[in-house]
Amino acid sequence: MSGFKIIINHILPVSLIILLLFTSKNRYIISICFFIMIVYFLKMFLEGQRFYLFYFIFLILGIFALNFKCSPKTLFFFCVMSFALFVLVSISRHAKTFTQFCKSVEISTNENRFYFLKPPTEFLVAQNLHLLIENFESGKTSTLGLKGLFSEILIFFPRFVPIKRDLPLGEKFASDFYPQEYQKGAGYGFFIVQEGYWIYKQLGVFLSFMFLGFLSQYIYLKMLKTPNLLNHFLFISFAINCLLFGMRTGILGSIKAWLLFSVPTYSIFRLVQKKT
Repeated sequence: MSGFKIIINHILPVSLIILLLFTSKNRYIISICFFIMIVYFLKMFLEGQRFYLFYFIFLILGIFALNFKCSPKTLFFFCVMSFALFVLVSISRHAKTFTQFCKSVEISTNENRFYFLKPPTEFLVAQNLHLLIENFESGKTSTLGLKGLFSEILIFFPRFVPIKRDLPLGEKFASDFYPQEYQKGAGYGFFIVQEGYWIYKQLGVFLSFMFLGFLSQYIYLKMLKTPNLLNHFLFISFAINCLLFGMRTGILGSIKAWLLFSVPTYSIFRLVQKKT
C-alpha cells in the first residue's frame, strides 16, 4: 500500500476519531468512537500490523498524559504493557499456530541455554549504516553532496510536478544495496543517520540532526505556549513519526509523512470545532 493510501485509509480518519474521543461531551459519540477504536486495534493486532497499532496507542497515551494528570507510575505501567504487546504482536504476525510459534523461537548455543524470539527484520535497519560505511571504505559508493540533498528536498513536491528528479535516498539505498527486495517493493528501512552521512558524512549527520533538533524545539515550544488539544496532537504525532518511527525512514521522509496527515487532520478538526 502506498504512503498516500496509508494516510487516507488509516492515519487521517483514526486520528480524527481519537481527537473526537477526547473532545466530545456526547456519551453516544464517545461510545461509538471507543467501539471503533477497540475493533480497529483488534483487527491490527490479529493482522500483526505493529506500525498502526503502536502509532495510535502512543498517540492516545501522549495526548492523555498532556491533557490529564497522569502519574509517572501510570505512564511506566503503560510503557511496560506496550512493550509486552509489541512482543505479542511480533508473535502473532509470524505464528498463527503453536507450531509456527515454536519455529519463531531459537535456543542459544551458549552453555546457559535459553529461549528467545528470532529478531525481526525491523532490527536490520541499524545495520544498514554499517553497510553504507563499508561501501564508502571499499570505494563502491561516495558522498552525494548537494545532489543528494536536492533529491531529498524534492520529495515535498508531488510526482505530477514536472521536475527532473532522482530517487529519494531511501529508495536509492534499497535499489543499490537490496535490488531484489526493491523489485518486490520491499526493503529493510533507511536508518535515520544514513541520510546525512550519505550526503556529506559526519558534517551531513551534524547538520541534519541540528535541523531536526531546531524543528523539534520549535514545535515543543509552540505547544507549551498554547497548550490545547490540537497542539498536543501536533507535538505527539511529530515525536512519534519523526523521532521514533523516523529511525527507520530518515529525517526528511518522516517529516513529509507527518505533514501529509497532520495538516489535513488539524485543518479538518479546526473546521469542525468552528462549525460546532
